[in-house]
Amino acid sequence: MIIRPATLADLPAIAAMHIENWQWDYAGVLPRAGLAERLATYMSRKWQPDALARGKVLMVPRDAGVAGFVAFDPDHADGVFIDNLHVGRTERGKGVGKALMVAVAKAASGRRIVLEVLADNTATRAIYAAWGGMEGPAFEDEILGAPVVSHLVTWADPVALARGLSSGAGS
Repeated sequence: MIIRPATLADLPAIAAMHIENWQWDYAGVLPRAGLAERLATYMSRKWQPDALARGKVLMVPRDAGVAGFVAFDPDHADGVFIDNLHVGRTERGKGVGKALMVAVAKAASGRRIVLEVLADNTATRAIYAAWGGMEGPAFEDEILGAPVVSHLVTWADPVALARGLSSGAGS
């Protein structure tokens, strides 16, 4: 599987996948209005060219689009912070997410990995648990102006994470 840094030319496809995933995965979690107008505006701002300067964005290309991507800050005060990890709906279950997480683990240089997941996103929480992520207590957050409950998930040992995922642990 090819994983490469995202380029400016990739940003529209990344934004489109990000929108599609949120509209699918967060339907019923976020208000419908937020998943329409507000989401498109939010993503158009998020995936501007400076997105590539704010951290690292890696992607798995597929045909003329993106099979999956991960955006992370390797220099975050709390460790390596994953801002987004998304796999296209038709690519799920094919190892794309695992491969991207292994790439982050290898880039972590021994620093712990942290991400935030919505409490209502039970399928993703189960994947992170299978990958050995330790889920913290629930806390209140906000997405697109709507209150949500989230958890921080932490992998203290990125070397063990990469080794486990490379050997087939989790799905």
